[in-house]
Amino acid sequence: MKPVRLAIQAFGPYPDLTIVDFRSAVDGGLFGIYGPTGSGKSTIFSAMTFALFGEPAKSEQDATSLRSDHADSGTLTEVEFVFDMGGRRYVALRRPEQMRQKQRGDGEKKSAHEAYLFDATGMALEDIKDGNRGVNLAEKKVRDVDLAIADLLGYGADQFRQIVLLPQGRFEEFLSSKTKERLDILRELFDVSRYRGIMTKLKEAADEAEREVRQERAICQGRLEAEDFESPAALGEGIAAAGTNQALLQEAEIAANTAFEAAEEKLQDSLRIEALFQAAESAHELLSYLQADQADMNLLSARILQAEQASSLRDVEDRIVEAGVAVTAAEEIEQASRQNRCRRRRQGAGCHFSAEAGKRSHRANGLPASAN
Repeated sequence: MKPVRLAIQAFGPYPDLTIVDFRSAVDGGLFGIYGPTGSGKSTIFSAMTFALFGEPAKSEQDATSLRSDHADSGTLTEVEFVFDMGGRRYVALRRPEQMRQKQRGDGEKKSAHEAYLFDATGMALEDIKDGNRGVNLAEKKVRDVDLAIADLLGYGADQFRQIVLLPQGRFEEFLSSKTKERLDILRELFDVSRYRGIMTKLKEAADEAEREVRQERAICQGRLEAEDFESPAALGEGIAAAGTNQALLQEAEIAANTAFEAAEEKLQDSLRIEALFQAAESAHELLSYLQADQADMNLLSARILQAEQASSLRDVEDRIVEAGVAVTAAEEIEQASRQNRCRRRRQGAGCHFSAEAGKRSHRANGLPASAN
């Protein structure tokens, strides 16, 4: 809630209409109301409280005593409070129970407590005046106005005094209140039902977690005892010792692997050497076998050579015979040719072919004489 304007008339030490404009003070941030004792500082807070709740700031003060003793009898005691809240503007107007002059005749009559609540959202402060205070939300009936304001603000006069107003040491009273009383005030001031629900769920979750932790601890302790460990600290020492042993075993494993690799390499070298020895032995045996058969191989080579030579002679003889046959055929052809020529010339003597001459020709060529 942000105060905008407070109009006081015939209220407390203010006999006439007095207006307090809070706009410049509120816009400046933190501000204070100060003055000499009795100047009416507390009356300002009391007027705000009365406008909202129909009660003075001091709960022990009677609302009928709020009328100024210095006011003219014809001036009504009245408080108008303009305030902004939640982006809207409201006007609370109250007139306490008071004695007022009769409109007709002499004397006074008692005027009942009157209360009004208006919605002045969108109206400029200068436009809010008597007869034009906005939309009427509640009027006349004090109970209806009280309920409307309590529903709007979310708290009542007591909470307003202790939390919002806190005049003249009442904050100390709030701090010195019992815890339950302060909780009740804060719970009424702020809607904490959602947070109370969250708190309840968190407490239930915490209880469940605590129960699970206790159960897990019991299981852990049972396992420790089963492994002959007295406590988690002893288990930690055992784990450290096991880690040391593991490191030693890993070193031994590395050394063993290195030795194994060296032995494996030597074994492979030995296998290669053995294979070479076996190959040499096989070659030696083969050489011995070949040397044992050398004589037979030499005889076979000689036979092969003789066969090749004989084959060459036979080829020569066959060529000689073929040549003789060719020569004979040639002679026969030549003789037949001569005979033909002789017949044409009709020269019998000159055309006679001597068989003896043909034989001599065969001998000169180294060929056997033809039977012809």
